[in-house]
Amino acid sequence: MTEEEAPTSYERGKLPKTIIDKWVAMSFRVFTSLMSTDEPQMMVSVPQLISTMAFLLGNCDFDRTKGLRDEFTDAFHKPITCIQTKELVESTCEFLKRWNYSLMLSSRPGHVLNVQRAMVHPEFTKTYSYHTMKNLGQFEVELNIFDGVREVNDWLARFIKIKFRDRGFFQLWRDDSIVSRGRAYTKKKQQFMNTLKTTVEEANASDSTYEMKVPVLCWASHAIVAIPPDIIDTKRIYFVNDVECLKMKTSGAKRLEVTTSDNDWKTFIVPTASNGLLLHFIYDMDACKQVTLEKLERTALKFGGSCPTLVCKTFTETTHEEIYIPTWNFEQMNSLNIGSHFAACFDMNAIFYLGGFGDLAPEDASPSCASQSGQLSNIQHFDVLSILNAPESSAHGAGERETKKDSHGTTAPTHGTRKESPELHVVSGEQTEVVSSPYVIMLWDTVSATPVYFARISSTTKNQSKEVKERKKLREKCIVM
Repeated sequence: MTEEEAPTSYERGKLPKTIIDKWVAMSFRVFTSLMSTDEPQMMVSVPQLISTMAFLLGNCDFDRTKGLRDEFTDAFHKPITCIQTKELVESTCEFLKRWNYSLMLSSRPGHVLNVQRAMVHPEFTKTYSYHTMKNLGQFEVELNIFDGVREVNDWLARFIKIKFRDRGFFQLWRDDSIVSRGRAYTKKKQQFMNTLKTTVEEANASDSTYEMKVPVLCWASHAIVAIPPDIIDTKRIYFVNDVECLKMKTSGAKRLEVTTSDNDWKTFIVPTASNGLLLHFIYDMDACKQVTLEKLERTALKFGGSCPTLVCKTFTETTHEEIYIPTWNFEQMNSLNIGSHFAACFDMNAIFYLGGFGDLAPEDASPSCASQSGQLSNIQHFDVLSILNAPESSAHGAGERETKKDSHGTTAPTHGTRKESPELHVVSGEQTEVVSSPYVIMLWDTVSATPVYFARISSTTKNQSKEVKERKKLREKCIVM
C-alpha cells in the first residue's frame, strides 16, 4: 500500500484489510505467547482479543497506549494521531459488531456468543466521565459490582450458555470480601478494617485492598459448532492409550480427501454443519511454536470443503476411515491472564502503572498484569470452543458404562460413567489416524477468510490427572481477599 493509500480516514465500520490483518496478527502473537504457558487446555477468541485491545486503546490516556498505537505505524506510514486513534477505535468497534453478527448466523445450529464486564469491587465504586461511559457502551461492556462467584457463574450461564459450577471461572476477589448491611455489616466491616494496612506499600506486599481498587476486565465467549453426524460419532467416547477421544468417520458419502503441503505438520480439516466455518486440527509438529499464522491462513484458503481433508507433510496412499481426536473439557479450564501476555507482546507497560486505566479506576490505583504469583490480573479472558453434537465426556455422565466391539474387534466405551477404562488400541498406518497431543485448533471463518478461535490442547492420561489437580489447587490459592 502506497503512502497515498494509507488509511488516514475510512468509512465507519469498514476497516481496510491491512488494519484487519494487523489486528489478527496481534491476536495470534498473544496466542503464541500463551502457548508457552503450562496450561493443558487453552483457548482464545480473536474477536475478543481485538475487542480488549481496542477498548484499552479508547479508554486509557493517549500517552499510555503508545505501545498499541505503534503497531499500526506501518499501516499508516507514520505514528497515528489522537484523531486517527479515535477513528480506529470506533471503526474497529463497528467492525466487531458486524463480524460477531455474521458469526452468529454462520454458526447455526450452534452459536458464537460474547460478553464483556468491568467488574468493580463494592468497596471501591466511583463515578465515571461521559467518555468512559461512552467507551463502555460502544464495546458493550457491562459495568458490574461484584456480588460473588455464584452471580458471575449465573451471568456466564445466561449469556454464553456455560454450565454452572461452584468454583469460579475468573480469578476474582473472595466472596467474604463483600460487605453486606445491618449488624453483620458493622461487625464484618470492623473485622475487615482491622486487616487493612496503613500504607499502599504494605497493602501491595500483602495483596489486600490495593488490588480491589482497580476493576477487573472480564471478557468471555463461547463458540458452539455442529459437525455433520455422518462425520462425527455422536454416540460414544473412545479411549486411545487411556485418553478420551472423539471419532471422526471419513468413509461413505463424505470420504476423506488426502493432499500435501509444505507445512511441517499435519492438518485435519473438518467441515461443520454450516458452510461458513471450518475446524482445523494441527498436529504432529515438533513444537506448537512452529505454527505460523501465514502458513495457517495459506492452508485454510487452499484446502477444505464439504468433505474431511487431511493435509500431510508428504503424500501417502491412505485408506484412513477413522480419525481420533483427544477431547477437551472447559470445566478444567480457568480464565487466562491476558494482561501479562499483552505486556510481553507489546510495549504496554505504561498501562500497568499508577492511573493506567484512566477514569475507569481511582487515580491512586495501579492495574496489574499479575507478573508475580498470587497477584490478581486486571485483564482476564475465558473463551470456550465446543462441539454441539459431540458425545458427553465420561466425566459428566451418569450410570454404568457399556462396552461394544468396534470394527477392529476392540472395546470402546459408550456414553455414561465408566467403571473401567478400556483402551481402543489403534494400529497406526492402517485404517485409523490419531491426532497426536499437543495439538492446535483453529476455527476458520470462510466468509471473512479470518481465524475466529485458536486453541492449544494437551491431553492428559489417568497418570497425569493427579498433577493437573495439584496445579488447580495452587491456582485457587491465587484468589485474593
